[in-house]
Amino acid sequence: MNIITFLTTIFIYAQLIILAASQSGIESGKDYNIVSVLSGKYVTAASNGNVQQYEKLNNDKSQIWRLESAGNGRFAILQGNMAMTVENGNNNNGNNIYMSEYRKTTAQHFSINRADNSYYIVAQCTVNAALDVFDQSKENGANIDQWDYWGGDNQKFYIFPAGQDGPSNGSTNGSNGAYLFAFFQGNAPEKEQLSYALSTDGYHFNILNNGNSIWKSSVGTGCLRDPFILKGEDGTYFLLATDMRSYSGWDSNRNILTARSTDLIHWTNVSLIEVCNKYPIFQRGDRAWAPQAIYDPEKQAYMIYFAVRVPSNGNKTIMYYAHSKDMTRFDTTPQLLFAPKNGNEAIDADIIYQGGRYYMYYKDETRKTINLALAEHASGPYQEIKQLSDNGIEVEGCNIYPVVGTNKWLMMSDAYVNGYFVLQETTDLVNFRTLNRNTYGFNFTPRHGYVIPVSPSQYNALLKAYPSRGMYTINVPTTTTTVKKTTTTTAPVNTSGAVNEIPYSYPYCKTTKDVAFDDGTLQWGVENDNWCIIKGQSAQKCNCWAQKLGYPCCTEKVIYYSDGDGDWGFENNQWCGIMKC
Repeated sequence: MNIITFLTTIFIYAQLIILAASQSGIESGKDYNIVSVLSGKYVTAASNGNVQQYEKLNNDKSQIWRLESAGNGRFAILQGNMAMTVENGNNNNGNNIYMSEYRKTTAQHFSINRADNSYYIVAQCTVNAALDVFDQSKENGANIDQWDYWGGDNQKFYIFPAGQDGPSNGSTNGSNGAYLFAFFQGNAPEKEQLSYALSTDGYHFNILNNGNSIWKSSVGTGCLRDPFILKGEDGTYFLLATDMRSYSGWDSNRNILTARSTDLIHWTNVSLIEVCNKYPIFQRGDRAWAPQAIYDPEKQAYMIYFAVRVPSNGNKTIMYYAHSKDMTRFDTTPQLLFAPKNGNEAIDADIIYQGGRYYMYYKDETRKTINLALAEHASGPYQEIKQLSDNGIEVEGCNIYPVVGTNKWLMMSDAYVNGYFVLQETTDLVNFRTLNRNTYGFNFTPRHGYVIPVSPSQYNALLKAYPSRGMYTINVPTTTTTVKKTTTTTAPVNTSGAVNEIPYSYPYCKTTKDVAFDDGTLQWGVENDNWCIIKGQSAQKCNCWAQKLGYPCCTEKVIYYSDGDGDWGFENNQWCGIMKC
């Protein structure tokens, strides 16, 4: 090897080391705070030499860490001449992390690896063991040890410049996807209230409001279970829930709770839909459980569906439905929606519309499994297809939602006997793969609830309304409004993440006065699956290309996913095509 080749090799190697360090986003020689994603508590050098987590201490040096490059993309994590050190200096699970004099050993050098908007930290002396909050604790004083990396929030840490109040937007998740999980927490009255959690990937959820509920019912029993949220045709959010105080008995509830919101924060129009005492079909009925809804275009109304038990159906709890224009009352007499042909009971149904078919996921209450049934119409008849949950585990409260930006869907269900949730993944809505519990997580223990996609700005607004330790805002993609001048009235177009100048011109709305979208200049309605202007004038018609593929048109222009067919949104619990004009 000649001298030029040798020097070139050294230069490239040095650049690779610099690149490895820079990709972590960490700068050598600077001071940082390290905060557990699970607990929101700060990694702290305790007086006894252990490394622990503890709540934030004002300007305390025990929580400030100087990160110095140790070469090969690794760092020493220092305080003065003392360094974080892996006890025993080997790969064993459970090795404690403690402070010792910095001697530049492999037990004191760590790779700092990106994990979405946080990091996991692995010592050079190990193969795959990462720093870990012992026993997934959220308590002050919990030790930091090492354990084989499995992706849990107790193994992830926010790292940001010392003195900064949490990570900046630039260091947080920049995806267009976010998720809200609405649920209740337990059987005590103070747990039978609405609680929220957020996620940026659909797999890992963190509870809001520091673990407290965010809203309490003011009607009926004063409690709620099985909350469900639907984004209505006009953009309004509707809440449905079981009006039940479990301390009064499992056969004690007769009604359904309903409320509405424009922002998922302020709930109004809180009322009850009377079920068991009002209709002859439900005479002597003793439960109205887990209500949900889907828009039924054939009836131009919402189909509310729920489980009821009455003596006339053999004392079996099975699924019924009724239609409603405004989600505050039944406008039709309830009818039977679904009962398994083998005579088993069926509860906790979740219905979505995809590709011209309705998919009903439900709990076989007799066998304690999650099953699938299909139909051509929202109200059935439904054909039983297959069992989806694994044998040997009792599950309920299933709900299915898309993983934004992919072709994957996740189904979540409550393994209520075991005390954890099960996640299953699918790409065709029929065949599911049960995920390893190491690949998803909750920093709380939820009960039956529902997940909906939300925008990054909604994520941030919810976090602002219900802050929680260790949670931070996410990036909001830039939205640019452009106007193209034509000979007719033109409409501003919102585009997500890109600047496009597209001529949008539409006819007046002929009949509707319902505002589906207000861009600040014009008010928009939808007629025959096409946009129309409530205030304005034009004559060009848009192409609802998604209908040819069996999907509806979007009423908004928020892009979640793009492919060869076009831009996709997600509304009313289903994918929709963003119209081309």
